[in-house]
Amino acid sequence: MNFKNLNSVVIGVGWVILALFVWNISPTSYIPTPLQTFGAFPRLFFERGLGEALWNSMSLNFEAISIMFVLAYTLSIATVFPYPYGKLFKPLATLVSSGRFNGFVGLPLVFMALFHNPHWVKVALLVFGMGVFTVLSLVKMIQQIPKERFDHSRTLRMNEWRVIWEVVVLGSFDQVIDILRINIAMGWMMLPMVEGRFKFEGGVGALMEVDSKQFDYAAVFCALFVILAVGLLQDYAIAFFKSIVCPASEIGLDKA
Repeated sequence: MNFKNLNSVVIGVGWVILALFVWNISPTSYIPTPLQTFGAFPRLFFERGLGEALWNSMSLNFEAISIMFVLAYTLSIATVFPYPYGKLFKPLATLVSSGRFNGFVGLPLVFMALFHNPHWVKVALLVFGMGVFTVLSLVKMIQQIPKERFDHSRTLRMNEWRVIWEVVVLGSFDQVIDILRINIAMGWMMLPMVEGRFKFEGGVGALMEVDSKQFDYAAVFCALFVILAVGLLQDYAIAFFKSIVCPASEIGLDKA
C-alpha cells in the first residue's frame, strides 16, 4: 500500500470514528446506540433468520438486475441500429426513460394486475426503478460517442452492424459497467422498500418491517448496516470485474 492509499484509509477511518461518536451522544431516545445496534446482530442472524433473508434479497436483486440489463441494454443499442430500425426504437427509449418521473404509489397495483404474483411484482418494481434511469444514461452515453469512431470503422469497410458491435458494444463497455454500477446501487437501495411492501418470500426488507412494528429499533438499524455492507461489497465486486474485463480503462486514472 503506497502513501496515498494509506492516507485515504486513515482519513476514512477518522470520519467513521467521528460519525460513531456523534451517533453515540445523540440525544434522540428511539435511536439505539452503536453497541445496541451491533449487539443485535447475533440475535438477528441466529434467531430471526437474517442469513436466509439476506440470501433471498440477494437472489431477488440478481434476478432483477439480469432482466433489467438485458432489456435496457438491448433497447439502448437498438436506438443506433441502421436505418430505419433505429428510428423506430428512439421514441420507445424516450418513452421508457420518461418513466423516471413516475412514483411507486400506483405501480404495484398495475404490476399486480399484470403478473398476479408477488414475486414478479417485486421483480418488476426493481426492474422499473433501475431500468428507466439506466436506459436514459446508456442512450446519452451512446449519443456522446464521437462521430469519428463510426467514420473510422466505416473506412475499414465494416458494415453498419459490425460498426455498432465494434464502436458501441465493445468500444464503450467500460462506460456501460460504470452506468450499471450506479443504477444497481439504486436498485439495492430500493430493495428493502419493495420487500417491506410485499413480504412474500421474506427478505431483509420484510424482516425490517416486522422489527419496526415491534419497535425493535436496534434490529432495524443492524439490518440497515448489513444492507450497507453488502451494497459496498457489491459495488467493489463490480469495480473489480471492470478492472479485469476492461483493464485499459484504468490507464491514466491515477491522479494526484
